[in-house]
Formats: sequence, structure tokens, C-alpha cells
Amino acid sequence: MYRPSKVKVTAVVPEPTLEEKLAAITKERDDLAAKYALLLQEKGGPTTHGEAILGPKDGDGASAPGRKDGSSDDATLGPKEASRTRRTRRQRLLDTIDSFSAQIISMIAELDREALNVAHECEVTRQELEAASGELKDAESRFAEELENVDAVVEEYASLRKERHTCEEQERSLAAELDGPRLSGTQSVVVGKRQRLVVRLKQAQANLKETESWMATTEGDYQKGCQQAELAAVEIEKLKRIVHGKQRELNDWLVPETEWFTKELENFRALHSSISTSLDAMRDGLEDGWEGKLGDNPVFLGGLGGYAIHPEIVAQPKNWAPVLESFYLSQVSLALSKEMSKLHSAVLQRLKIQEESAQREWKKGVEALFGQHAPSFKKSSLPQLIPLAEEPRTDVPEEALALSEEPGAGVPQGLSPPPPLLLEGHSNWVMSVVFSWDGSKIISGSADKTVRVWNASTGKVQSVLTGHSGVCTSVAISSDGSWIVSGSEDQTVRIWDAMTGTAHRVLVGHDDDVVAVAFSWDGSRICSGSNDKTVRVWDAATGLVQSILEGHTREITSVAFSRDGKRIVSGALDTTIRVWAASSTTCTLQSVLQGHSTGHAVWPGTSSWSVAFSMDGTRIVSGLADGTARVWDASTGSVLMNLEGHTAMVKSIAISPDGKKVVTGAYDRTVRVWDTLTGKLESVLEGHSDAVWSVAFSPDGRRVASGGHDHTIRVWDLSATASLSSV
Repeated sequence: MYRPSKVKVTAVVPEPTLEEKLAAITKERDDLAAKYALLLQEKGGPTTHGEAILGPKDGDGASAPGRKDGSSDDATLGPKEASRTRRTRRQRLLDTIDSFSAQIISMIAELDREALNVAHECEVTRQELEAASGELKDAESRFAEELENVDAVVEEYASLRKERHTCEEQERSLAAELDGPRLSGTQSVVVGKRQRLVVRLKQAQANLKETESWMATTEGDYQKGCQQAELAAVEIEKLKRIVHGKQRELNDWLVPETEWFTKELENFRALHSSISTSLDAMRDGLEDGWEGKLGDNPVFLGGLGGYAIHPEIVAQPKNWAPVLESFYLSQVSLALSKEMSKLHSAVLQRLKIQEESAQREWKKGVEALFGQHAPSFKKSSLPQLIPLAEEPRTDVPEEALALSEEPGAGVPQGLSPPPPLLLEGHSNWVMSVVFSWDGSKIISGSADKTVRVWNASTGKVQSVLTGHSGVCTSVAISSDGSWIVSGSEDQTVRIWDAMTGTAHRVLVGHDDDVVAVAFSWDGSRICSGSNDKTVRVWDAATGLVQSILEGHTREITSVAFSRDGKRIVSGALDTTIRVWAASSTTCTLQSVLQGHSTGHAVWPGTSSWSVAFSMDGTRIVSGLADGTARVWDASTGSVLMNLEGHTAMVKSIAISPDGKKVVTGAYDRTVRVWDTLTGKLESVLEGHSDAVWSVAFSPDGRRVASGGHDHTIRVWDLSATASLSSV
């Protein structure tokens, strides 16, 4: 095989003459050519396509003396090769250079087409996003109109119910007067009075019938209005999915892809320019010879490995031409391989980048489509025709329980309520407890930085959610039981998948401890209160902040949504309770409920440590630092009643689903149950050995869960307590 060192001038002594070197190289070349011809005969065909690209094996294509193109006689070829036109190594290299050059040009053209296609798709998607956003706004306007119609129907129905009540009272009064003691007066006067009473009774009955007819019509209008609102809500959900999908397509793929194609085109054009210069030099050298300008060819000169050309080689070009031209073929083969490798490396790098981009896009798509439950509209979030607090309950005796004025006197001294179910597992204070929508689970947050999910019947731990780096101060669960939200002193709000127990999203934005969280009834929004004196409203699906509510002058202590999601109530250490109008997009201050500012210097007496809405949204309850609780009229802001009995700060408060009971937990280690109609204390639940920090009603109102500084959760059966009270 020809070796470049043979043509270099070395310092080895003694050195053979040039004639001796030429003879040795010529002999070696002839031997290799003979071996190659024999190999071709044995194979019965030409070399492979790979050899055509990378160049023949050592010695292939070396020309016989006087044959510049290196072709051999057909007698040395196999039967198949004899029928074909033999391509020399030089020809194959020229063909490969042309093919490689065309490949680069084609690749750049393809990149250019792809860039134009992506840019066009990006523009089309932007237009589709604008159109879908416009449709979404229209759908939200229609939903708002339908909701206003439903509100109007509910108001009309409430008015008709009052009229019916008046008619029923009038009917009962007239009927009682007719059926009562004999009317006084003369016979004619009595007859006249009775006739007038009968006429008035019939008129009252007719009015009652007419009112009930109008109520039936209104009920039909309500059902139709709810159906229209549901249709509009479904349309909104569909359009939101489209808008979010288009936004994700633009932001996560099309825009980055457009930028990437622009940069990639620049890189490949620069690479093409560099490779083309090298290919042109290779081609020029292959089409030239040593007796021409091959000696000045940059590929030839660059492949000498630092050696200099001996003057005798330059002086006798004809003698050295065959050897040097054969050597140049090896140089071209090597240089061409390097350029191909350079291109293939660039292509491989491009593919890796595309794979990583596709992987990121796939992951985001999977999380967006399958990693969260799509929020669905719930009819229960619409204004109720009959407030839940007024709906009859079959599990509550019709007779009012006779209660003493003394706290706890409703339970006979000779009997004790059944012991509560004890839940143990937290290693520090239990800061927050809440029941799941079906009452089968209890979720708790603790100062041990964990969230725990318990079986509400057995008291067994089902899962432990870890991830917060600070005290977990508050927990809530979506109405469909799919998501758990928690707030922490690590200044974050976390959304957890209730089924798997994995963290789905971390909401960051507060500048201080997050001390309160709440879910809207439809599961679309999350509310959080913080020591940074702000309340934030988040989109539960995207994790983006919708509104920041500012106005409190001290730390927030509690937040809650109304059942219809139209209002948010917040309590703070500034002695105020603020009610905010909370639409799906904006929130504004609606009213401020203010009490006296006397009390503790750090925690004023009327600092609200806990607030909650009644299910029908007509009342707000609050637990205060002075050991009392209050029931407020949510519309007027007036205090309806004060609940007094605790001997220390009321840290938590909740109102039953039917609105008839309030439960409070306090620093005096007791849980107290109150009648909201009379304001009287129903029962005192004792068992905690330290402050009670959180209380919650079960969805059916029969049980209360309480969490305390004694690291425990207790579940109290109110139905059993009530039955004891009635003994």
C-alpha cells in the first residue's frame, strides 16, 4: 500500500535515491493492483456501493504504467463486471462529491420549506386562537346573561313563596275564624259576617291557587334557565380547552420551532459554505494532475501532514505524477469522509435537539390532557330555587330540643356522649381538617409539614403527602374529591392528586406564610390567604393568578368561597371581615364587616381567626380572638347573633350544610355546637388535651372533625349527642 512517508524527505542516513524509491513504490503498486484484480475475479462483480462512497480498498484504482485513469483490461474482470462500464476510483470520488453536494443543497431546501411551513402554521394557529378567544368571550357573556336570568327567576320564586305563605296564613286565619266560637251579634249580622268570611276565604284560596300556578310556571322557567346556563357552561369548557390547546401549541412548539428553524438554517448555510469550498478544491484536484496545478491544491497541501515536497519531485513531475496522483485520491477519500462526518454530526445534533423538544412537548401535553381532571360545570353551583337551609330534613326531629340557658346543660348529667373516633399519626400540631365531599375521607394538614388522608370511618391513614418544607397550615378538597390543596409556611400552595397522592402543581407568588386555602364549589378556582396581607385567587387548571385582593392591614387568617362562587370572604388580624365580589376573571371589594377593636394588643378581641359562608350564602360566621363567635347577615353586614361560652380564643368555626348548627373550636380545648336559630349552646365536646385548632362538618351534618395541638384528630357523632340531649 502506498504510504505518504515514502515521498517525504527524511533525515535518515543512508537515504535511498529517488530512483530507488520510485522503483519500490511502482512495484508495490503493481502488486496491489494484481491482488485487487484477482479479488474482483473471485467475487465475480464490482466493489460495493460503500466502497464507492468511502473509496476503494488499499491499492484500488492505482493506474498501470501509462494508464492515468487506472482502468484494467476486461480479461481481469468477472463475467458480470465485463458487461458493465468500469468506474475508476477517481470517477467514483467525483460522483460521490457531486452526490454529497446535492444532498446538502437538498437538505437546506427541505429546511427552508419546513421553516416556511412552520411559520405559516404558526400564523394560522394565532388566527385560530384569536377566533377561539373571541368565541370564548361571547360564550362567557351568554353564560352571564343566562345566570342573570336564573337569578331573576330565583328572586321571582322567592317573592311568590312569600305570597304563598301570606295566602296560606290568611286561609288558615279565615278558616279558624269560621270554625271558631259562634259569631256575636244578631242573626242577620252573623249571617252577613259568615258570608263575608266565606267570600274572603274563597278569594284567599283562589289567590293561593293562582300563586301556586305561577310558582309552577316559574319552576319551569328555572329548569329551562338552568339548562341554558348548563349549555353555555359546557360551551365555555369546550372553548377553554381549545384556547388552552392553541396557547400550548403556540408557546410550547410552534414559536420555539420557528426560532429553531431560523437558527438551524443559518448554521446549515454556514456549514454548506465551508463544505462546498472544500468539495470544490477536491473536485479541482481530481480533474487536474501533478503536471498541472495539483501541487497548489489546498486539499493536497493540507494532507501532507507537515512534510515538505522534495525539490527533485518538483523537478521531475512526469516521473512522480502517477504516484502523487494516486496519493491524492487517498487524500480526497480522507477529506471527503471528514466533511461527511461533519455534516452527519450536525444532522445528529439536530435530531437530538428535535427529540428533546418533542419529548418536552409530549410531557406537557400528557400532563395537560391526562394529568388533571378537566373541571366540569356543576348544576349545584347555580343559584338554588329553594335555599338548602330551608329544605326539610328527615333525620332531625320536628320538635325543638329543650335547652337550658347554662352551657352544656342540654346533656343529662347521668349520661355521657359516645367517645369520638381518635385519629393518631401526626407528629406535631394538627392545623387543619376537612371532610371529603362524600364524607368517606378526612384530610388534615400539620405542623409536621405533611398532609394526611384518613378513612373517616376507621380512622386509618390512607396516604401521607409530603413536599412542603414548612408547616402545613391549611387544607381543602375539591367538591368532586379529585384534588387536594394545601397552604404552608414555605409560602407555597400545592395541588395534589387525591387518587395518587402525588403533587400536581406548586403555586408560587405569596411573599409570606400561606395560612388559609379554599376551593370554589365548581373546582375551577383556589383562594389563598397569607401573612403578606393579601388574598390570591388562582386558576386551578393552569395555576395562574387571576386576582390579588388587597385591603387588609394585618395578616390574613381565613378565607372561604360562597357556594355559588360569586363571593369570597376573608378574615384578618385587623379586626375586619371583608367580602369580595368574585367573578371568574376579576374580584372587587363588596363590603367590610367591622366589630369593636378592643382586646389583646397583638390579637384584638374581634380579630377574626376563622370565617365561613352558610350553604345558601345568606350568612357568614366568624370565630373571634375574644372567645366569641358571630353570625352575620351577608347582605347587610349586621350581626345577627353572638355565640358566647368559650373561655379562650375561638380558632376555628364551621356551619352545617343545612345552616342550623355552628361548631366552634377554641384554645380552651373544647368543641362547642350551637343552634343558629336560637343562638343557644347544644353541646360541649371535650377530649382534646390542648388547643383545638380546626373544626369541620361532614357533608350530611351528622359528624364533626376537630384537630388540635395535641397532635390528634377526633371525629364526633352529633346524632348520638343529640339523642342523649333529648332524653
